[in-house]
Amino acid sequence: TLKDRVLSRVQMEDTPKVMMVQGYLHLHEGQVIEGDQCINHGIQRALHKWWQLPDIAERSHLPLLSLFQQLVELQESTRVLLELGMVQQQQQHHSYSELKDILETWRLRTPNFWDSLGQWHDLFQWRNHIHNIVISAFKTFQDQPHHMHQIGYRDKAWSINKLASIARKQNLHSLSLDVLKTLYGYYQMEVQEAFVKIREQVLACLNIPGELVSALNLINTTNLEFFPQQHKAEMFRLKASIYQKLNNSEQAHSNFSTSLSIDPGLADAWYSWGSYCEDVYERHGNATYLEYAASCYLQAIKIDTNLAKKLMSKFLLWLSFDNTSCGDIVGRVFDKYGEGVPSSVWLPYVSQLICSLQRPEAARAKALLFQLVQSFPQSVYYSLRTFLLDRREGSPLSRHHQYSSRSAQGGEDKQKQGPGGQGGSGSGSQQRQAARDWGFGHIPTVAEAFAAGKQVMEVLRAEWALMIHELETFIHEIGTKFVPTPEERLLAVVHALLQRCYKYSSAPLNAEVPAMLKKELTQICRACFSSETVTKHEAFVKQYKEDFWRDLNPDVTESSFPKSLGELTQCLKSWKTRLESSIAKKGCNVLKLEKESTALQHMVFENIEIPGYRQSRQISTNEEPVYVEGVLSDVEIVQRYGSSHRRITLLGSNGEEFTFLIQSGLGPSTSCDERVMSLLHAFNSVLEKNSETRRRATKFFTPAIISLWPQITLVEDHDSFISFMEVYEWFCSRFGREPDAPIMRFKELVSSALAMSQDQMPLSNQTILEVRFRAFTEICTQIVSDSIFAQYMYKVLPSCSHLWEFKKRFATQLGLSSVISHALQVGGRSPNKIIFSRSSGAIFNSDFYPLFDSNGSVECSEPVPFRMTRNMQVLLTPFCLEGTFVTTIASCAQAINQESSLILPHLGLFFRDELLNWSWRRLRSPGPAPMDLKAMVKSNVVNTINRMKVMEPMEVLNSKTNVSSQHLQKGTYDLVERAVNQENLCRMEPTWMAWF
Repeated sequence: TLKDRVLSRVQMEDTPKVMMVQGYLHLHEGQVIEGDQCINHGIQRALHKWWQLPDIAERSHLPLLSLFQQLVELQESTRVLLELGMVQQQQQHHSYSELKDILETWRLRTPNFWDSLGQWHDLFQWRNHIHNIVISAFKTFQDQPHHMHQIGYRDKAWSINKLASIARKQNLHSLSLDVLKTLYGYYQMEVQEAFVKIREQVLACLNIPGELVSALNLINTTNLEFFPQQHKAEMFRLKASIYQKLNNSEQAHSNFSTSLSIDPGLADAWYSWGSYCEDVYERHGNATYLEYAASCYLQAIKIDTNLAKKLMSKFLLWLSFDNTSCGDIVGRVFDKYGEGVPSSVWLPYVSQLICSLQRPEAARAKALLFQLVQSFPQSVYYSLRTFLLDRREGSPLSRHHQYSSRSAQGGEDKQKQGPGGQGGSGSGSQQRQAARDWGFGHIPTVAEAFAAGKQVMEVLRAEWALMIHELETFIHEIGTKFVPTPEERLLAVVHALLQRCYKYSSAPLNAEVPAMLKKELTQICRACFSSETVTKHEAFVKQYKEDFWRDLNPDVTESSFPKSLGELTQCLKSWKTRLESSIAKKGCNVLKLEKESTALQHMVFENIEIPGYRQSRQISTNEEPVYVEGVLSDVEIVQRYGSSHRRITLLGSNGEEFTFLIQSGLGPSTSCDERVMSLLHAFNSVLEKNSETRRRATKFFTPAIISLWPQITLVEDHDSFISFMEVYEWFCSRFGREPDAPIMRFKELVSSALAMSQDQMPLSNQTILEVRFRAFTEICTQIVSDSIFAQYMYKVLPSCSHLWEFKKRFATQLGLSSVISHALQVGGRSPNKIIFSRSSGAIFNSDFYPLFDSNGSVECSEPVPFRMTRNMQVLLTPFCLEGTFVTTIASCAQAINQESSLILPHLGLFFRDELLNWSWRRLRSPGPAPMDLKAMVKSNVVNTINRMKVMEPMEVLNSKTNVSSQHLQKGTYDLVERAVNQENLCRMEPTWMAWF
């Protein structure tokens, strides 16, 4: 029909697809030689088109790669047909080696699971046709062995089961059932494939409302005698899952038990039973089911360590919030069943375990850290070292919390606590002793947390003395030789003060300097010119101290301290210009290692791994780590928005170069960035397994972040990375403009309008909004263009192909950044905090952490959900904005919501650690009580998931017409509309630079 009615009447160019269809038709009619000629012509045409594609845009190559696979399989089909024809010509005792090889190759050569189902169907439909030919041919061969007659049945059954499995994984459950029921067409099937077919049918039915009884009947009517023990156990596991969905608790428990009695080594059965017990515990709060769940999960991990990625975060949450209230029940399960669980399963949670040293689960956490330092010392060392330096005697944290922590525990110490638990999942006496140091439920003081960390460090130093000596030398040289100069530090301070002044957008320029700001200026003057600075940097002090104290210290008697906020702003701007000019006169952008650190230049690296390589790349524990071979000679000086950093390059043992930015003076945001990276790794593990996000190459960028000192951090970097603010500064320097001019103009317009109204009557909120809107509009039309970003990328990238690929990747990364910003309610995304790669479009958000109110709930009062300003819109164009950007947000939110049971524990750990960090920043030690903390964490996690649900695609059907009444991605479109709304943008702080 296709040949007679379509191809003969339509005049078409001989494209590769047309040649492929003609090849299909010839082979279908048995014209092997003509079909082979068409296929060869199609391959030549496809190669010609391949060379017309751009060099870098690999996504545009994917359709042709799929076409190549179909053409190759057509070629192989001609060989299958020729071989079968030779047998029909009475050539007996044929080995069919080529036929076997081709069918085996087809099993191995399948599309990716995230490829479209249409691509899978086109490929497997043709295979199904060839399998039918093979089956029919062998029916006519009388003298062939019995196993040869099964060759077509076996491969056809495998193909259909595989196609159904892919349909199910892509959430097309009804289609999966239809494929299994209709495409095979034969009664005989091998036992293995029959089992796979029944399993796929049941798994599809579990996700279709109303099909649970059908799935149960299918299992009950299946004769299990033909199946091996493992398959029987899997059938009972599936049966138990059906009863669980039907809320039949007794039958579910019975079938889980039967499954594991048949095959105790079935990890999926242990996992499913544990998941069921966890669900019962969450609904009814019965501690016995918590014990059952923990026991089942530990057994599953011992059998299959890949399940640890789903489960270890749950154990940490249970130890934090449920273990104490349930009488150390989780700890006792660890003692009983934990032996044999490899320590590597805890490797992704090193920072969480170290944070747990100041929580009731400290004894268990310390025992687990003892295990980790035996196998992965460097993965523990950096974070543990910073933790101890933060809490050592004399540190601000230790001094402040010493009294309050003891007084908070005074009442509890009078009560007799439960017996000391035993140490985690290890069996060594040292680990068991660590767990007995405190009774469970005791919240350690800062001194006790420091002592626990110190014990772990002492064990680490004793076991790895030579390696620790190398690490200490490496860290000391970086922390002392590659930090900003006093001038650069003073410039960073002046720049930060200037931003503080800009944030008083509603205050008139002649307003008095706020008392709080005066107090901060006094403290800053003393800190910048302390006795230590006077001793080490005499020339710097002699050059700047007298003038700086005279201009900016309100406590000096002969001070010329500014009388108004406007004068203070001008004074700070003059100091900023003076310091920038002084630094620029030195004209040094690259330092030489041999001049800055001879110790690093001559250091022989033997045991040091590339910092953060194992965590950032998420490599398996069986892979060999990459070691440091040396440090390259050039050390770059990187200036970013008033701050100066050093960029060093380490040479790895695999030949790669690893570039790191040495950042200093970050404060609490350093540990926050590490926790955010840990959360993003969990999100990535979900996105990689979802077909929609994997098809779009949707993945969060997670650079390595390593804390060397409390105020010094290594951040994986590259010379292609710049901040969004640097693009604007490039524009200003190109045309000789003042970067702060829009901010000053906005302040002038708003403050003058407010000053005029003070003599009359207070302005309403609507009037203030109109004033800000007029100021915003004037800046957009007269000062800041909307094409700055697009012009910059056009000039930086070498070709239009690079620009097109950058837009698509940048839109994807910006969508992911918007998802996490809105879900966690992280604001303050000013241009200097958005760092992107000009080569790959990857985005890294610095200072990315949520703020909390007095009740421990996430607080964000910004009117926009994420940053999507004019210059971003012009670069992306409406096609990328409404296409790639919106789709990325919706698909990412949908993938995370589908696997919310895996993400919830990671979110719980993130908010637990952030709330503890927030408590320290607000000087509340040792943080909220365990029950209060649990309630705060639960509330924040629920709100985060609810925000995710708003962003996912949602179909709302009209009850009368049964037609969707709104756009599938309406929630995401509403957020984008809020983000680009000019009335919302003009309400942002001037330092947010909504006009850029």
